Amino acid sequence: LATKACDRTRPVLDVSGWAHRVSESDVYDSHNYEQDPEKFRDQLAGLAEGKAFVNARDGGKTTMCVPYRNQPYFVSEFGGALWNPDAKKSDPAWGYGTNPKTLEEFYQRFERLCGVLLDDPEMFGYCYTQLTDVFQEQNGIYRFDRRKKFDLARIRKAQIRAAAYELVDAKTEDPAPRRSARLPARAGASAKLAASSRLKKAGSAG
Repeated sequence: LATKACDRTRPVLDVSGWAHRVSESDVYDSHNYEQDPEKFRDQLAGLAEGKAFVNARDGGKTTMCVPYRNQPYFVSEFGGALWNPDAKKSDPAWGYGTNPKTLEEFYQRFERLCGVLLDDPEMFGYCYTQLTDVFQEQNGIYRFDRRKKFDLARIRKAQIRAAAYELVDAKTEDPAPRRSARLPARAGASAKLAASSRLKKAGSAG
């Protein structure tokens, strides 16, 4: 709300995943560390009907989020599998989910998880966890000292194709993102933004 008070034309995300508390937020996101690509797809499948995956506690019984209201949506944290062939058994290294047993298993998991998001025409972007290892959390694309762990050409190839979100927009004359067009009209520049701006598909690691 403070950002909107300063600049009503700027899209605002109140918080990254888990605890959306501001109903006026222009963008909605979630964190999802499901490692099985098919389960990952199933969890996100409701977005086409306006039923977004929302982070919850207590086995899905409790959420700290205000209801999703058809804002542009993306997964701001996913992946996060541990891969560090240099780690010793005594190291407190960890990642999310079951660790890949081989490098090829990591690549296939990465490719399929990215594919789920790229194939979703309602998903405008994503952010992979994570760019570099950080102390005990050793699930980065790069090591802590920024040396690479993977074949970056293969990592790039898994993401370089056009996303379904882009392909659908290319077939329409209206450049507005589909979810933004469904936002309730609001007075001032922010309403104009919600109706006419286009959020580009963005893939990144953070």
